[in-house]
Order: sequence, then structure tokens, then C-alpha cells
Amino acid sequence: MVAVAQARFLTLTARASDLQLRIMIISNREQLLAYKTEAIMAGYLKDIQEKYAQLTADSSSASILAFNDLEFQAQYEYAMAKINTLQKQMELEKQNLETQNKAVTTEMESVKKLIENNIKNSFKTFGG
Repeated sequence: MVAVAQARFLTLTARASDLQLRIMIISNREQLLAYKTEAIMAGYLKDIQEKYAQLTADSSSASILAFNDLEFQAQYEYAMAKINTLQKQMELEKQNLETQNKAVTTEMESVKKLIENNIKNSFKTFGG
């Protein structure tokens, strides 16, 4: 009985390690998305600054006032929508893995108590 419980405990330990690794990988992917978001924002601002500089150098004040950044804004919003979708997917996946990890941890504690009780009972039986 103890050997079966120990085998189950080892299996659960391996599963917990796998879940924790997957959670860490998702956290790293979330960090990369944050960097990508920063790069998209910087690119958006750079594009607008370049367009504004071009308009001020080449055009009259009327064209500067008519400057419309809708194209830049649409590209920015599309990129951000893609990133937000990925972030939501990763968040849901991470929550799912954390829930599984909690269940595995709870079962590990239960199996560990079972092993301890079996060992105590074995010593009582053979020890007198």
C-alpha cells in the first residue's frame, strides 16, 4: 500500500513540476508581449512625429492643421487588439494551469498524509 501511494506521490510531483514550468513559460510570454506593446507604442509615436515633421517642413499651416493620423491609429489599434487577444488567451490558460496545480498540490498533501499514516501503522503493527 505504501509503495502504491509513493508511486502516486511521485507522479503527482512530476505533474506539479510540469504545470509550474508551463505557468513560468506563460509568464515569460506575457513579459515578451509587454515588450512588444512598448515597441508598438514607440513605433506609433515615431511615425506620427515623422509625418508631422514632414508636414511642417514641406507644407503650409493649413495642411498641418488638416493632419490626420487615422492610418497610423488604425495600424496601432489593430496591433494592440491582437496583443490584447493574446494576453487574454494566456491569462485564461495560466488560470487553468494554476487551478490544476492547486488540485495536484492538494492531492499531493493527501497522499503524503496517507503515506505517513501507513508508515505509522506499520511500525505499530510490527513494533508491538
